[in-house]
Amino acid sequence: MRKIGFLIMATCLLMAVSSCNSGDSVKTAVESVSLDKYSVYAFVGDKIQLNASLYPAGASRDGLEWSSSDESVATVDSTGLVSVLAEGDASIYVVCGGQYASCDVASTAVELGQYYCSDGTLSDTYDPQKSIALVFRVGHHPNDVSDYSGSGIGMKECHGYAVALHDAVDQWCVWGPYDILGCYPQDEDGNARDNFTGNTSDTDWSGYLYTTKLKEATDALESFDPNDNMDGYSAYWHAVDYGQTVPAPAMSSGWFLPAGSQIWCIWENIDLLNRVDEHRLVQNEWYWSSSEFWEIPEQGANFLNSQTGRIEGFDKSGGCLVRSIIAF
Repeated sequence: MRKIGFLIMATCLLMAVSSCNSGDSVKTAVESVSLDKYSVYAFVGDKIQLNASLYPAGASRDGLEWSSSDESVATVDSTGLVSVLAEGDASIYVVCGGQYASCDVASTAVELGQYYCSDGTLSDTYDPQKSIALVFRVGHHPNDVSDYSGSGIGMKECHGYAVALHDAVDQWCVWGPYDILGCYPQDEDGNARDNFTGNTSDTDWSGYLYTTKLKEATDALESFDPNDNMDGYSAYWHAVDYGQTVPAPAMSSGWFLPAGSQIWCIWENIDLLNRVDEHRLVQNEWYWSSSEFWEIPEQGANFLNSQTGRIEGFDKSGGCLVRSIIAF
């Protein structure tokens, strides 16, 4: 009986000690650290979130620290948010429990006239194997109300715009049916803003948004033949379908039909596009924009007249060529 009583007492004592210690956190040693990204190609001004994982799961994150090999190029805060400050290369490190991981950041500054390449990089020289577009505008234009968050850009604003090096279609196509889609700039009250006067209007930069509206209108059709005059929104379709011939980089917006001010900006920088003969716009031809003519949006759309060097309005059933653009 005494032995049994002693065993019961000892057991109770052990249980009590265990209960007291259960409130003390037992720290698990870190065996390895990993990052969700190991290399990043970025543009100056980007914000990139890095996330660190520890092994084994539940390992203590006490003492976890972030650092940059070159803070003149990129800095990182205590949450792993990287800020790209300048063109260059930097490595971002995360250290915890004597273990570490790193992510290499290669950053570049966007310049007018650079070539946008199939891998999402920029180049100062034309490479027929990689170059797919020409940068005609640096930075997000303030009159572009498109939201690029849902595209490969992954943020509301883009870094710049580039025009395809070849036409999307080699024959005329119509803009589309006589419906008002709202593909024109609007003020805070929803009133149409002039996207035509002077033929050099800078109000109309939302081609990506307009292309989204054109897609929604096309998807709502019972049937669609892009080669049938008024069966659907052919110009939009050809602009986007260009991606079947020239795939868009994953980190881009994808190809879309430029708004009126975007195609006008291309014309303003036509000498850059003309550096390579095969990239020229077809001489004395007309090119659709995705913009409806603000005064009569039910009937007309804006286009670039390369004969006169003007943005003009044209009946939506008329015929023009298509040159796609991309945001990155």
